[in-house]
Amino acid sequence: NKADETSKILTINFSPVHLAIIYKCADILASVFKHMKEDAEFCREVFFLPIGTNIENDDLKVYTDIPDEVCALSTVFLCVKYNADALRDILDIAKQHKMLDDVMKAKEMRGMNLLHFSTRNKSLECIELLSACSAKERENRRNLLYQYRTRDGESALHTARTCQMVDFLMKAEENDPCLKSLAEMIYSRDNTGRNVLNNYTNKDVDLAEHFLDLHISTNEYNSNSKHFMLCLDVSPMIAQKTSKLNDTDESSVVSCLESLTEDNRSMLNHPVVNTFIMMKYNSYTAFLSAILLLKMLYAISVSGLGLTAMRLLNVTDCSGENQPDLAQDNPLLSAPSFWIWFILTGLMTVIMLLKEVLEMDSSLLEPPLGHAA
Repeated sequence: NKADETSKILTINFSPVHLAIIYKCADILASVFKHMKEDAEFCREVFFLPIGTNIENDDLKVYTDIPDEVCALSTVFLCVKYNADALRDILDIAKQHKMLDDVMKAKEMRGMNLLHFSTRNKSLECIELLSACSAKERENRRNLLYQYRTRDGESALHTARTCQMVDFLMKAEENDPCLKSLAEMIYSRDNTGRNVLNNYTNKDVDLAEHFLDLHISTNEYNSNSKHFMLCLDVSPMIAQKTSKLNDTDESSVVSCLESLTEDNRSMLNHPVVNTFIMMKYNSYTAFLSAILLLKMLYAISVSGLGLTAMRLLNVTDCSGENQPDLAQDNPLLSAPSFWIWFILTGLMTVIMLLKEVLEMDSSLLEPPLGHAA
């Protein structure tokens, strides 16, 4: 939970049909389904019958680590989570009563529709059942999956928990009419600004690496061929602009890898991550070289000024005894070499001061790590 100082006792009330679905009581479900086929009103009531819960929408901002059932899941959502066979029967009944569109658009408290909720499963069985439709309906069904976001701004890819589910969601068709909504899902960001890769990196590094693997492609030549080419798409490393977040964020993914655990080291060695870091390093090479050159020139000017002054004043005794009286005769004021070093040192001091001020301003304007600028 986000707030440990507050607590709430959760109350969950299941109806008999909910328990029959969870515990897969075939006899009870057969009787319920029979009545659903005969009575459309009863059918609708069963479809959208929610679990009783004392959680309210405002509580979801405070309590995050809670079971799905607390979010007032209806009967069809329980079928997705616990009983694929019951889901298959319910979808057939929904088609019979022409309620399928309403069923597919139903939401639970967090804002997930049925397709989105099915991405939380480890198995593909339920999402494949929900996606099975005619070619005419397929585009609408896929857009329903790709375009919806939860209350926290999470896309279907954010909530996916297995490599198989990520593969299913990332699969594009030839001349895909849903390509735009698919791309928006891939580059989506939640309300905190985290993109899909950032989300995976924080919860499952293996899933993050698999997601990155899908962004490596070749031109299908053999790796030993001189025509072989490898394409590394580094776009998942960058939190792209969205309708709600107008700035890109190139640091959030790398920032969450700063603690060098074994898993994070593995991520840093991934070709896509490594290539992105090297690209950013190379883009700053000229800037870093200029800073080093400025510091070297500053060191030379200060050293030159000091050595010239010591030579002109004939400083040989470090104890300070037998030194010339500068109030009466100051050879520095009439020495061109001293003034050359003095002016050069002054200019370099001003330049270095401006550099430090600019760096200070940029650090103050930088957003916290992991958030958009």
